[in-house]
This record gives sequence, C-alpha cells and structure tokens, in this order.
Amino acid sequence: MMIECCIFKNKEKFIVGFELKGHADYADKGYDIICASTSVLVINTINAIEKFGKDECIVDQDEKTGTIFFKLTNHISEQTRVLLNALELGLLDICKTYGSKYLNVSYKEV
Repeated sequence: MMIECCIFKNKEKFIVGFELKGHADYADKGYDIICASTSVLVINTINAIEKFGKDECIVDQDEKTGTIFFKLTNHISEQTRVLLNALELGLLDICKTYGSKYLNVSYKEV
C-alpha cells in the first residue's frame, strides 16, 4: 500500500485543495516516518489555514482509512496560497527522498 495524494488546482494553477488516501507501510505503526511526516505536513497546513488564512474550506477525515479531504470554497488569500505551496513542496520532497513506492503525488484541475 502507499499514500496517494491528489492535489487540486484551478484554471489559474493555484492549489485549491487536496485528498490523501492510504498508508505508506514504510515501517510498523508508530515507526513509519513517511506516514508521520506526511500527516504532520497536512494537518499543520490545515490548522494554519484555519487560524491564519481565514479562508472558507471543507475538511473531512477518516483515520481508519487514512483519508483526508480538504477543499477551499471561496477566494484564496495570499497566506493560504503560500501554505498550500509549502505543503506541496514538502510532499514532493518526501517523494524525492523515499520514492513514489510510499507516497505518490498527482494533480487534478478542478
């Protein structure tokens, strides 16, 4: 199994959301640095957007399946744009470091 991440971009190529599914299975539960680092990036990004960006969004998660869905529902503030770009950078760095066997990032225009 692996973590599948789909990043949603609008016509202007701005990130407007994402969905992650699955588990990396890099190591045993509690020792899986890929799952942990991906989770920290995603959850911190969502928390920061809710606290600093003040953008309206939809967030849904299911810990059992490892699914997190996030989508902006209005105008994207500059703070939120930066936070989402930083998330993308971090996720792509994990892929580069550990390979797409554990985390795969794809894109969808919405």
